[in-house]
Amino acid sequence: MYGNFGKFLKIDLNDKTFSEFNVPPEYYEKYLGGKGLGARLLWDFLPSTHKIDPLSEDNVLLFLTGPLVGLNVMGSARYVVMTKSPLSKFITEAYGGGFFPYALKATGYDGLIITGKSDAPVFLEIINNEIKLKDASDYWGKGVFAVHDDLVSKYPHKIRTAIIGQAGENLVRYAAIINDRDRAAARGGPGAVMGSKLLKAIVVAGSSKPKIKNEVLFNEINKKYRNGLVHDVKIRDKFGLYGTSGGIPTLNKMGILPTKNFSEGQFADFSSISGQYMKESGLLVGRDTCSSCVTFCKRKIEGEYNGNKLEKDGSSLEYETLAAFGSMILNHDIKFSGWANQLCNDYGLDTISTGGSIAFAMEASEKGLLQKINYDLKWGKKDAEDAIHKIALKEGIGSFLGEGVMRMSEIIGGSEFSMHVKGMEIAYHEPRGKVGLGLSYAVSPRGGSHMEGYHDTITMMDNANPKLGAVKGLDRFNIEGKPDLVFNFENVRSFTNSLIICAFDVVSIGKNQNLDYLCELTSAATGYEINFDRMLEIGSNVYNMLRAVAVREGCVGDDDNLPDRFKYEALHFDNGIESKISENDLNIMLSEYYELRNWSPDGTISPEILSSLL
Repeated sequence: MYGNFGKFLKIDLNDKTFSEFNVPPEYYEKYLGGKGLGARLLWDFLPSTHKIDPLSEDNVLLFLTGPLVGLNVMGSARYVVMTKSPLSKFITEAYGGGFFPYALKATGYDGLIITGKSDAPVFLEIINNEIKLKDASDYWGKGVFAVHDDLVSKYPHKIRTAIIGQAGENLVRYAAIINDRDRAAARGGPGAVMGSKLLKAIVVAGSSKPKIKNEVLFNEINKKYRNGLVHDVKIRDKFGLYGTSGGIPTLNKMGILPTKNFSEGQFADFSSISGQYMKESGLLVGRDTCSSCVTFCKRKIEGEYNGNKLEKDGSSLEYETLAAFGSMILNHDIKFSGWANQLCNDYGLDTISTGGSIAFAMEASEKGLLQKINYDLKWGKKDAEDAIHKIALKEGIGSFLGEGVMRMSEIIGGSEFSMHVKGMEIAYHEPRGKVGLGLSYAVSPRGGSHMEGYHDTITMMDNANPKLGAVKGLDRFNIEGKPDLVFNFENVRSFTNSLIICAFDVVSIGKNQNLDYLCELTSAATGYEINFDRMLEIGSNVYNMLRAVAVREGCVGDDDNLPDRFKYEALHFDNGIESKISENDLNIMLSEYYELRNWSPDGTISPEILSSLL
């Protein structure tokens, strides 16, 4: 076995036992690792005879790395957590970066399979081939920062951690797993699943490294790949300067900065929540990175908000969080956004779903719907801060907000502005200004994620990537040609999410595209023959496998939908265009997309396709 170790550590929390699960070699050849292998293992380990409660001991929690993790490849310091989601209707995949992924792979396992439920709080320790479950009673009820700092102080050598805070313990449906103190694997509520199993933390350290099939060739290609990113793409200038927060002025100018719960596309105070302002104001004091990456895209901030210290190692400010606690709730104070993010990291909350849930409740309050449960939330930072505390601790209105927008709207109404797909809150990228993205949102097995599909803005130029069908530049407001591009770019992302490679280091368009390098790197590492066409084939296998799991859990074509606001409320753009994704336009795109995937008209997968996947 090359690139991978060929085995997972299986932890049964019911009887506190450990065993090695040897992954069938054909799984790796077909799915590589990461997302793809996780989808295949969910098929194997989730009960097929009944639909389980995701917060019951019957659920399985998977931690996965990929074949390039641990091999000094830029962007390879990633892991993914996959499970049946307590937030969305079906399954979820939540990605994290930093230093934990390399340490996890260095234990000699490609990942973890966690089943059952402990009878008391525990944490898992994997140190140099020694595996233990230890009492975590003293840590239960504490935040991520305190637990991380105490654990790190108790080991004579460097360890890496993945921890849940009070939100995970209290089974908040969008609770996150926080690794390396301030990196989050968050979307879809994996922290709640970890909390339901009474697993407080994972501590890892090791020195194992997978074999490389052709080390000379691998090193040669890896050098070209890295040089391309650093010298041609100039990624340190692109993401190193402001991180993702630098895009806020552009998004606002294009009319696609989600504002006031997606009711508007521009925020009057956009400049005060931007990466540029973060730097100019002195809030930005440094940058951080992940294992093997020279980009340093992570922001380090330091300052004070309302008497509270903003810690360099407790909070960073990236785009999604700035939108969540800025334009979405009509807050213009960037220091509050930093404080909100720090709270979410310590409590263990997904900032996207937290901000989206608060924004929904604020609009519901404005429309009089929140009075049904005797609460009131005003737009802005004051009520938002209080809401974050209450969500994590499940106090007062927090029990309601912690259910997520789909369930909240089922209780009080407001489905017309309930911004979710399949139960997961929409990420902060506006599809009425990128209609192909709307199709990606709709068909995603896990819900409203911006990280597995297509963004129309990357193919507005001619010859963006002819090999992926992006030949003629396309209008971002037009549905024509979008299903083909969604199909191809989803397959690419499913491939790279199975390696796992950071999206910032995957260049899929333009003269500096590096998909061929990634194919060659994977081939040299694993020994599998992977060219561009095989990459797309593997990506299709991965996407279909995850869809198959979702379908078995009940997903049908009717679930491939968009919030009413996107379909019936047009956004007005500066160039005079009014744009929405009508029911008819969405159905046209869905029909073409299903045909490309060879799915049935109701969105299910044929027995023939399923047979080819298993």
